[in-house]
Amino acid sequence: FIGSAQDLPPVSAGIFVGLNANFPSPSFTLPLSSGAANFSGSSVGLGPAVGAMQHYPLSGSLSAGLRLGYNHVNGDVYSDVTTAGSGARQRDTILPSLPHVEIMPLFRFDDVFRVNRLFAIAGPELGIPISPTLSRFGSSTVNGVTTRHPDSLSNAPLDSPAFRFALAAGIGYDFDFSGTHVLPELSVRFPFTNVSSKTEFDAWTVPQVRFSVGITMDFAREKKQVDIVKDPFVEPNITRVISFTDKGDTVDVRRIRVEDIQYSELYPLVPYLF
Repeated sequence: FIGSAQDLPPVSAGIFVGLNANFPSPSFTLPLSSGAANFSGSSVGLGPAVGAMQHYPLSGSLSAGLRLGYNHVNGDVYSDVTTAGSGARQRDTILPSLPHVEIMPLFRFDDVFRVNRLFAIAGPELGIPISPTLSRFGSSTVNGVTTRHPDSLSNAPLDSPAFRFALAAGIGYDFDFSGTHVLPELSVRFPFTNVSSKTEFDAWTVPQVRFSVGITMDFAREKKQVDIVKDPFVEPNITRVISFTDKGDTVDVRRIRVEDIQYSELYPLVPYLF
């Protein structure tokens, strides 16, 4: 048996900071004093993301990882009603603040597209809501002049906030500075759950695009010892071995005798001495 060490990349851990671009996708109706408001419009919201990250290499090109941090989900949603004839527009707007504790197990695939240090990530994003709130107000626009109405809600707790489940995928690059890694990433998150489990908000999801930069450091790991069996016996594929006699005839060799012979030679120090 011969032992050989199978080298794997080291374990790395560190922190990340990112900026979320949230793209709310609402389709629900809420009652108003004058009827009902159909919320189907939205605007992009920006929110921070920050946390810790860790990667554990499983092979030279595949790693398992875990990220734990803070993820802020937001983005205004609104309902527009235009009065026929006058062209006046009534807008009802909801401003959410939806912070989450983010837990993201993932796989990292290195050297994708045969580009050295370019990597891809994929995994589920799990979010636990932290005291989400809503603010709500109305506004009127007549002849290009907008008047905001008093808030009907101001930082009110969101009813029945839902656990967030999304699928995340992205791509990044690994800048290695002697064991310290700078990891810029661009990822997208497609949610499968609504903002709230309340019936009123029956269709309100928030996909995300995130740009983040991580900094990790390598830590030594124990090398795996792989035992390789080396067979001491050789089975040659030889069909015939022959030898020659003094007369030049061929003779089949059935046995080979191996001998260890020692001999000595003497040389004069001063040759041709008379």
